Amino acid sequence: MKIRICLGTCCHLMGGADLYNFLEEQLEKSNRDFELETPSCLDYCNQADYEAPIVEIDEEIHDDVTIEKLKNILNQE
Repeated sequence: MKIRICLGTCCHLMGGADLYNFLEEQLEKSNRDFELETPSCLDYCNQADYEAPIVEIDEEIHDDVTIEKLKNILNQE
């Protein structure tokens, strides 16, 4: 599973680093195969008013991703 967490200025300020830290912890606890990337921008900033970071999972964009939402997405995979 390839996960890309936007760490551009806006996403970073909305908690992108928290999502990254959460996923790093999950990698240590899990046997799941993750490829984790942190691009400086996923180019979705201008498409909506977001209140949480943008995350791309296996080329599918998820907006307003909180840690709780990310847990739900990962549990569905």
